[in-house]
Amino acid sequence: LELSFIAANLRDRVEPLLRGRREDCRPPPRDPNAAVLERRVHRRDVLHEVMEWDRRYARMARRRTEMFTRVMAVADSMGDNHPDIGAVARLSNACEDADLDEVLDDVENKINLRFDEALTAVAEAEAASGASKASQYRRPLTRTQYAHHCKKGVRDLLPLYGATPEQLGHGLTSYRRRGDDDGQTLPDMMPEEAAAVYVGEETGYASPADVLKALTHIAAAEVAAEPSVRAYLRTLVRRRACVWTQPTPAGTEAMDPFHPLAEVKRLQAKPVSEFTGTEFAMALKAHREGLVQLKIALPPKVLDEVRDTMEAAYCLEDVSDMADAWNALRKAALKEAMQLLAPTLTRETAVAMEREARAEVKRECGDALWRRIALAPWRPESNGDFDDEEVEVRVLAAVWGPGNPPTTFAMLDANGELVDFLSCPNIAVRTGGGGGRPGQPGPPGQQEGGNFQRQQTDFNRLLKFMIEHRPHVCVVAAAAGAGGGGGGCS
Repeated sequence: LELSFIAANLRDRVEPLLRGRREDCRPPPRDPNAAVLERRVHRRDVLHEVMEWDRRYARMARRRTEMFTRVMAVADSMGDNHPDIGAVARLSNACEDADLDEVLDDVENKINLRFDEALTAVAEAEAASGASKASQYRRPLTRTQYAHHCKKGVRDLLPLYGATPEQLGHGLTSYRRRGDDDGQTLPDMMPEEAAAVYVGEETGYASPADVLKALTHIAAAEVAAEPSVRAYLRTLVRRRACVWTQPTPAGTEAMDPFHPLAEVKRLQAKPVSEFTGTEFAMALKAHREGLVQLKIALPPKVLDEVRDTMEAAYCLEDVSDMADAWNALRKAALKEAMQLLAPTLTRETAVAMEREARAEVKRECGDALWRRIALAPWRPESNGDFDDEEVEVRVLAAVWGPGNPPTTFAMLDANGELVDFLSCPNIAVRTGGGGGRPGQPGPPGQQEGGNFQRQQTDFNRLLKFMIEHRPHVCVVAAAAGAGGGGGGCS
């Protein structure tokens, strides 16, 4: 249904939404006879906002249903006895409880990384049975380093690697400190000894160092795809990321202190949480116009704090040469995971800030436009003694012309019917050879020119025309090309 129909005919159901503003809650002023003295126009912006929320929620609900169907299809193809069925169950629960698009993005990233072969098998089964219209398009296998190393069997070393990504996410989001039951045990062999099993021509790894590098990449990819880790880091980036701007050579020349974008010329580590109003929109506009360089990132101090927190939740607490060797691999995996996640989460933050800035710009434009259009039609003033008498409203309309066609003044009645008109071809013509404005004389030696005399004649004719008809209202039609010709009519 359209909002106008809802506001007019379903008022009882949406009454709270129609009183979204303070001025909408106040009753209109009435006279002693209970007649409304002043009618008020309402914006219904709260109702519009609720309608927009409804569209976004419906779009997210459809996506959540599709994602849940994909996760359950993977679970059915794996069976109840598969060792990874617990991870799939956690993804299905996260999908059911998702209330933001970012949560669904995290679920999609992990299921595409961990269960790419299962998704491909499900797509091939659907294509063979013709179960869906989209099944005619075959889903290709993902060609990534993670899939390549997993196919070689290197992922089987992850139980020796330490904490799982789920345990890391729980340690980051939980207030409980690590204890003896965190599930991490010190392996009984050095990393090189465990990796030596995969060295050979069959696997393609020439040395244990290559195997450990592949293992580190697998662990980093799974950490970067874990929804709980991504949610923790996303919140941290939205809260503690900063913005830097530096003027380009073109911006240094163009952006003086009076430039509309001068306040965002040099921003130094301003937190994204402190941006208000349209400030980020101004920075983004300056960046897209090539006036400034824009950078959004976590400060080095915050990166060190995040790295320490993640290492405390991911590394072993034992003190030995073997523990130090495995912890070195874990730290390398966390560093690589941060390198994978930082650009993605920073880009998400920039998109979210741009979306909020756009909404703020629209709101300010709407408020400015509302102050102009939320005005009652003009009514002639009455004395009070003659309220019952109708006043014959007279309107003078002016349409600018460069000379051919001429500037025309039309006298209209209350019904818009033409009463009289006056053509003034010289009223907006520049006088003199010095480029003077209309209505102003040119240089001293050219004031007696013919253009100036003809313009003064048109002014006198217009004054006589207005005295004769005595209009109540004067309306001037404005256009981009008429900006220079309005000064003389004022």
